[in-house]
Amino acid sequence: WLFRDALTETTYAAELAGLSYGLSLTRYGFSLDVRGFSHRLQAFLKLLLSELTAFKVDANRFHVIRELYVRQLENFKVNQPYS
Repeated sequence: WLFRDALTETTYAAELAGLSYGLSLTRYGFSLDVRGFSHRLQAFLKLLLSELTAFKVDANRFHVIRELYVRQLENFKVNQPYS
């Protein structure tokens, strides 16, 4: 969540052009997937890798996103189950 949040402005134009990415945890680390139909897909991947290797956690954004996550968990507890 923190990485995606940090890249919102950077990847906005690419997403408008139909490029997207996914970052997920795996048993062995993480997986970075890029998707889209464009000759710019390789440049998009290089941008993501560059940003990922230079990524630093912003403490303020961490606290904001953590609070949102905690709120989601608390709301989940009070939701009615589906039948």
